[in-house]
Amino acid sequence: MAPLNLSLLLLSVGGWGYLWEGSGHLALPGNCGLSAAHWLDWGWAALDLLLLFNPPDQLLLSWLVMIVAMMAPFLATPLAQMRPHARLMLAFALAYVGLWMLVGAVLMVVAVAILTLPGEPLLYGAVLAALWQVTPLKRRCLRLCHWQPTAPILSVRAAFGYGRTIALACLGSCWALMLVPLLAHHAHFMLMILVSALFFLERGQPRAWWSRLRLT
Repeated sequence: MAPLNLSLLLLSVGGWGYLWEGSGHLALPGNCGLSAAHWLDWGWAALDLLLLFNPPDQLLLSWLVMIVAMMAPFLATPLAQMRPHARLMLAFALAYVGLWMLVGAVLMVVAVAILTLPGEPLLYGAVLAALWQVTPLKRRCLRLCHWQPTAPILSVRAAFGYGRTIALACLGSCWALMLVPLLAHHAHFMLMILVSALFFLERGQPRAWWSRLRLT
């Protein structure tokens, strides 16, 4: 196994180990039954209570580790385009991880909003993910995940732009599925494993049956 591939694999395994040990960190249990009506009645007090049970720094750290665990193996091919230039690889990684962190914060807000709705939050997330799976934009993003530049990447700016492009493709392909584990308190670690397995199936077979379905 190439050193780059081995390094990314070890990063992924370490991330999964952290998530296993602290498997409650990415769930959002702190709503404590807060409904949309409670938000209207309590105002900022409801937000304070939510943040008390879900410290943002802990959630963002766990989200970062989740990205490393689930996405690191997919970065071997893009990073190989810049090997052995450490500065180019770092620029790519900063762009890729930075965009994922920004979207992660948005997804957590969306998860909180879903948790305030009546009914089963996990069902809402599953329906949203299933609908997104069959959209044309999802298919385009999945195909773009395999894109490689035709010219060698020789500058930090080009590496940063490449990382941004790949991150946007991954985000467009994966955001709805990544939302689902945030809505499951007790089963979210198993859901992360299932979602990660689906990512591997999609990346290995970009023209699989679910990518050929159409939502009109």
